[in-house]
Amino acid sequence: MKIKFTKQVIGDIENIYQYILQKSDRGIATKTIHTIYDAINNLSLYAELGTKQKTNNTRRLVIPRTPFVVIYKIDKKVGQLRQNKDRDSFGKKKDKLIYILTIFHTSRKL
Repeated sequence: MKIKFTKQVIGDIENIYQYILQKSDRGIATKTIHTIYDAINNLSLYAELGTKQKTNNTRRLVIPRTPFVVIYKIDKKVGQLRQNKDRDSFGKKKDKLIYILTIFHTSRKL
């Protein structure tokens, strides 16, 4: 599966990095961002890893060893064919898209 980041998420990641940098050192800020990216990259293999939410067909992934949560959505309609919904004309499985919608600190109420 392919992962797409919304513009908001790019800003979220930058804000998280800057916030941690104010409270700690560059190494911890960088390690935290890497941990977030690693967890998001796992979604390409295990798209349903996060908990299904009641609204908007979104899922919630708690980032291990951090106070951050990722909200994402799986677009299962991408690349469907009429005869065979999951395969392209060469018989290869079609990629679905995972949209990363936002990343936030667990102390923040949404």
